[in-house]
Amino acid sequence: MDFEPAGRDEQAPSLDQSMVCMSVIEDGRRISFAAYNEETNIMTLEECYANGYEVQDIIERVLAVVQPTLLLVSNRVVANERLIDMLSKSAPPRLQTMNDKVEDEDLNDRGSQQGHGPILPGMTVNATNGINTRPTSIPYQALKTSCFDVRNCKALILQKLRVRSLGRRQIVTTTGGGVQRAGTGLPADMIDHQRHFPLAADGGQRIPLSIYHALASLIDFESKTQIQAVGSLLSFLSNTVFRLASTDTSSTDGGGGGGGSPLIVVSDIVQANSSMFITVSAETLASLHIFSTEHHPLAVAKGTGNAKEGFSLFSLLDRTKSRSGRERMKEWMMKPLVDCRAICTRQDGVELFLLPEMAECRASIDQLLANVAAVDKILVRIQKCSAKPQDFLSLVRSLETATRIFEVLQHQVLFLLQQLMAAAHASSTNNGGDNNDANENQSDPAGNSIGRQILSSVAFVESLICNSNTEIVQDLAARLKAAVDLEATADFHSVLIRAGYDQELDMLKEQYLQLSQPMSAVAQEQIQRYPHLGELIDVIFLPQIGFHVRLKDDEQWSGKGSLPEEYEFIFTEGGYTFFKSPETRELDESVGDLDSFIKDKEAMIVAGLEDHILENDIELQTVFTTIADLDCILAFASCALEFGYVRPNVVPASECCIEIRKGRHPLQEVLLNNNFVPNDTAINISSRLSILTGPNYSGKSCYARQVGVLVYMAHIGSFIPCDEARISVIRQLFARFSSVETCAVPQSSFQLDLSQLGTILRRASPSSLVLIDEFGKGTSPASGIALLAAALNQLAASKALAVCTTHFLEIFSMGLLKDGENGIKVNQMAVQIPKRGSQLAFPLFRLEEGVASSSAGIACAEMAGLKRAVIDRASEIVEATRERRQVRPLTEILRDSLRFRETERSSIHHFIRTDWRAATKDDVETMLELIERMQS
Repeated sequence: MDFEPAGRDEQAPSLDQSMVCMSVIEDGRRISFAAYNEETNIMTLEECYANGYEVQDIIERVLAVVQPTLLLVSNRVVANERLIDMLSKSAPPRLQTMNDKVEDEDLNDRGSQQGHGPILPGMTVNATNGINTRPTSIPYQALKTSCFDVRNCKALILQKLRVRSLGRRQIVTTTGGGVQRAGTGLPADMIDHQRHFPLAADGGQRIPLSIYHALASLIDFESKTQIQAVGSLLSFLSNTVFRLASTDTSSTDGGGGGGGSPLIVVSDIVQANSSMFITVSAETLASLHIFSTEHHPLAVAKGTGNAKEGFSLFSLLDRTKSRSGRERMKEWMMKPLVDCRAICTRQDGVELFLLPEMAECRASIDQLLANVAAVDKILVRIQKCSAKPQDFLSLVRSLETATRIFEVLQHQVLFLLQQLMAAAHASSTNNGGDNNDANENQSDPAGNSIGRQILSSVAFVESLICNSNTEIVQDLAARLKAAVDLEATADFHSVLIRAGYDQELDMLKEQYLQLSQPMSAVAQEQIQRYPHLGELIDVIFLPQIGFHVRLKDDEQWSGKGSLPEEYEFIFTEGGYTFFKSPETRELDESVGDLDSFIKDKEAMIVAGLEDHILENDIELQTVFTTIADLDCILAFASCALEFGYVRPNVVPASECCIEIRKGRHPLQEVLLNNNFVPNDTAINISSRLSILTGPNYSGKSCYARQVGVLVYMAHIGSFIPCDEARISVIRQLFARFSSVETCAVPQSSFQLDLSQLGTILRRASPSSLVLIDEFGKGTSPASGIALLAAALNQLAASKALAVCTTHFLEIFSMGLLKDGENGIKVNQMAVQIPKRGSQLAFPLFRLEEGVASSSAGIACAEMAGLKRAVIDRASEIVEATRERRQVRPLTEILRDSLRFRETERSSIHHFIRTDWRAATKDDVETMLELIERMQS
């Protein structure tokens, strides 16, 4: 077995008791969890993106949801004492999540309750409430490194994992003797034996592709950490719980896999949804162009070259001035918020710096932010004892800049807000009427919109100032400036201590500067004692080696007599030979290695400074995270000011609405130089599923992306491009746009589309926003229509907010979906389609009610510049199909079009019969006459 004893000398739960085991993987800023509940037979997954200071909160939420009784970790996690302490502590009370089937106004959580099992080792008993199922501390078990190998984990998932909720077809395994039935799986003769996905290193066992396709809707095979978490969990289960269970069933139903290893059949795989942020996949981010990484051409060819950000929402909004601000902006955009109050706090900050009175303050802070370094990375290097001299210079500069930034906030921004508050109060008092109640309402600045805005801005600025830790920042900056000689450190690229900071260090440096006197005295003594060496001798000090007599190599040594006997040869280098003499040894004992003493003393002082910095690392992280947040807020304000963005009204999820008036796509309007045609969006409780029809070129996909991007921007706290917006909080954002086929994934483009749609249908809830663009194009029209109609019906039943674009008008003409039923609303993108022979079709890019009359494919082909012959032939086929008549063969049409007139045939015959080398004048005149008749 690939396991090691449980950690902390604690016994793991007995296998005959109900167990909840959870595997934990951390890789950089990503942390993944995979848990298995033996009682419910359900696997729970979670994957989060967090910096080091948010990991604890995420772990607490996951522990509260899963309530594990055993942790499965790698040796790397065990070595991280802080992480293992957070993981193994007692789990907090269980949270209601999306798996609890509990209605919640803001979260819309659903799922199943977890029951209490028997008393397990480490559990406590409460005299009042009976059994307390939370252990005092959670035991952990370290798995071997091989259990976390990505290739092994993926192979184990595909070979051993079966999910009952996917259908009976998936509980199938293959062995060397062929396909076997496991549990309630299909008969072997109904399995496709032709397409398999090889995984084992020896090429022996191969997995049906259908298993990969099905599991791809539940597990993200592109996520390394999630694959490792699930694979390591399966490795543990296959050698414990399911190995014991298979002994009772293997003889009757073939439950064992190849080599006697059992299948792991779970009822379902669900998401924990414990995150405080919107669940959004990498595919969704790419589809909405939130991020767009452009790789260097040499990255593939030679493995060199750095990637850069292309044209994306991130590149548009990222106007941050500091490096930490840019990292914070990326983090904000990776983790959209689901807390209305947190979103409104960011919006209050943006609204504050959009005030005309704040223009000067905004410019001052922007200028200061450029001097703020990435302090979080400096702290990490200090923790790892790998700090560079430049880090101290950057830290001092950042500390001084932080102090000035908070001074601007307190003495300028807050002062201006107080003036605006006083002016609003005076204005409301002066404009009051005779009605005392009205006067009371108007005299209260909070009773009008301007007053409320000012109060919110004041609260925002005060929250920033509360995180300033001014005393700590100023004390640390003063201590570093007093200790470190900043100018000398910058010049010599080494941390040098300022003179006067340490008396002992100053004395050592003074002695080091006066070394020339005793060395000169010893050298003169040696010359007087051994005059035959003359100018060849001198005394030198070498750090860490000591004082030496140095002789220049010379061929005349032999002629000048032998060397003194007391000279002990040490080494030769660079044309010189070094010796030790009694006098130099005396200097070693009396003076010592001053250079090493000085460096050791400076290193001790620097280590003390580093210890003092690390004692305040939490406070420093708070300060510079606040400054990075401020940098992001100013970037949002800059974009809103330049592009005319407005503040959306973000409301709780229970209101289920996306109402946008004259919304614009933020990227498209930049490309179109502000000529973008805005459109309204009306998705609410009565119209949750918006189906969009219309021809190509009409802007359907752009509109669907626009809705997703605007909702996304609202959840990161940014203003959005529209006239007015009211958007409810969502917890999940799914986008299924055209998939890119790749050799790295054993799926066709249509199979990728199906996997994405399967994921959406399994996870969609009333608090989800789903965007589907022209699904069903990769198969026959009948299959595409059937799949799309069935999927939309299920999506409508889930009550998710959704926008779907399609060319399948038959779903309406056949009555598969009806406008106004089950929350379905049908719209179309208007296009002016001319009559045949007139001008080209003209897309209006305007959203209208109703179903489009056609997809106008021929008109779009004409706009694309296809040849007239192709367009005419396509028009003829369409007309014949509409009239239900046979389409004329192309050869017949060509024969009719190539039939000659009488004059043309006469001209050809005359030209062929005439011998033009001996032609007469009459022959020429006849030919010219025929040509003239042809032209007429």
